[in-house]
Amino acid sequence: MKRQILPYVFLCCGIPQVASLSLSDTKHPAPSVARNPSQIRPFSTEDSPARRPSLRAEKRRLQRKQTTSLNSSQQRRKESLRVGNNPLLSLNLNLDALARAQAADRAQELYQRIAALHEEGYYAVAPDTVSFNSVLKAWQNDVHGALKFWESQFSPQGTPFASQGTSSHTTMQPNTRSYNILLLALAKAGRAAHAEIVLRYMQEPDPVFILPDTVTYNTVLLAYAVTGCLALESDTAVRAECLLQEMIN
Repeated sequence: MKRQILPYVFLCCGIPQVASLSLSDTKHPAPSVARNPSQIRPFSTEDSPARRPSLRAEKRRLQRKQTTSLNSSQQRRKESLRVGNNPLLSLNLNLDALARAQAADRAQELYQRIAALHEEGYYAVAPDTVSFNSVLKAWQNDVHGALKFWESQFSPQGTPFASQGTSSHTTMQPNTRSYNILLLALAKAGRAAHAEIVLRYMQEPDPVFILPDTVTYNTVLLAYAVTGCLALESDTAVRAECLLQEMIN
């Protein structure tokens, strides 16, 4: 028994006719209704029931991570507020910013003003070696300013040169980094002889022995290199080679 489907009308030579279409008369099934490709969503593994528990676990992990990040941010904020109340750290941060901007005059003025306020009892702490190094770093491109500032902070026994500058006779002692910064200023100016004087002064046991490090020797070698390029001295290479052998041994 043939199952009748819906009749359809077609035109043949201009005369409308009615025909019946049965399943037995067709070789292929009727085509499906075409859909808009944007409405067709591809199958994803996220749709499977086995994937849903892992998605919930991932969501909980992200929530815990956000909570931890929020707590960490709050802790960092509290720490920054606590550190911000440290007057010495605030001073050193300001001096370092001025040194990076190469504002040597402003850095030295701030350093001297805070030192004076501390002596008068209006500031809680005095500038330390880090403060001094920051101001000295600001004078890297001006060897005269660097030497003048150095000599103004230490007595003649605390400076490698015999110049009698205005000394504050501070109790602060320079460290290896202080001498390295001074050596870099001398190296940029091409003063290899003065740089070697500073190096030998560091090696003396009196008044204070400060152990030179690799940066110290490299900076003095840089001073010899710059001096050789500027003055074309014949013995510069020989002195640099001797200094290199001393550093190796």
